Order: sequence, then structure tokens, then C-alpha cells
Amino acid sequence: MKRQVEAGALVRQKPVTYEVLTKGVSDTIFIGGKELSETRMINGKEVKIRGRITNIPPNVDNWEISGEVTLKEAITLYAFAPHMHLRGKDIKYTLIWPDGRQQVLLDVPKFDFNWQLHYELAEPMKIPAGSRMIAVAHYDNSIKNRYNPAPNKEVFWSEQSWDEMFIPWFEYTVDSKILNKPAPPQTAIK
Repeated sequence: MKRQVEAGALVRQKPVTYEVLTKGVSDTIFIGGKELSETRMINGKEVKIRGRITNIPPNVDNWEISGEVTLKEAITLYAFAPHMHLRGKDIKYTLIWPDGRQQVLLDVPKFDFNWQLHYELAEPMKIPAGSRMIAVAHYDNSIKNRYNPAPNKEVFWSEQSWDEMFIPWFEYTVDSKILNKPAPPQTAIK
């Protein structure tokens, strides 16, 4: 049960129905429109895996990376939390519905590392299986970026703030994964 403290006492609210999950829009990554993928032999089979993200070259002011995820199940979308570091310039999330319609879900035209925001939707959004979510981000590794610690050096992908990250998080629940679904009735064995 979800609980809330009210005037020093625990008050029961309605039961928790769904688990909120967080995922990055990064199952497939594209650099300059080209998919990053490699084929490797795993257990005797050729398997396509996501390739290593290339470093951001020095002195570029609009380097692009994009990620994509195809939703295999219907979800309810609640929020976004785009994450980049000092060279992050902008990021946009777009949904492609199964019928091909496109809808911009979030556009952050002036990303600021010092303001890593969590963007909650005013109303949760139902998204059907087969939809694709795409996130496109740009990075400024030039002298024009006043936060750039080293515009003349290539930028590596790492957890340090002087390196870079591309993690276009989103928060959702899977519509079919009801936590408190009643168990099917038991039949007596005679």
C-alpha cells in the first residue's frame, strides 16, 4: 500500500498498481544519421549489437547524436529527464505513432548542465505498442560554448562532467503489468 504521513499519522491511500520504470531512448544510436552497430559472434551465432559511441571531435559546434526505442508493449508515459554534460546544447523527443504520425513530446532548445530538469507531463499519456520514440541531441564542443573546458580536444563518453553523456531518460509504466491483479480463482481438487 502507498502510505502518506498526515499530521504525524500514517494514512493509507489506494494500493500501488504499477511500477514506474525509467529507460533511455537509446536502444539504437545514430551519429550523423548512420546507425552505430556491430556484428559479433556470440555462442556461435552472429548477433547485431549497438556499437561504441564515437568521440565528439574538437571545435565542432553542432555535433548530432540520436537514439531510438521501439515500444513492444503499450505504456503510459509520465516524465522525461534528459541528461548531458557541459557540451550538451539541445535535445528533442519525438514520438512516431504506429500510423506514422509524428508528435514532439519535449523540446529543450537551450540545454543547461546546471539545470538538469525533470519534466513531468501535465497528464499521463497512453502510447500503444509499435510506437517509436526518438531523441535527437546536439553538442557544442567549440569555443562558442562558454562552459566548454577544452574545445580543442575530442570529448570522450564517461561519467565525468568534462566528458559527455547522452542519456535521454523517460519514465513510464507498462499497461499490462498490473501489480495487484487478483489471482485466478483456485479450484478444489476432489
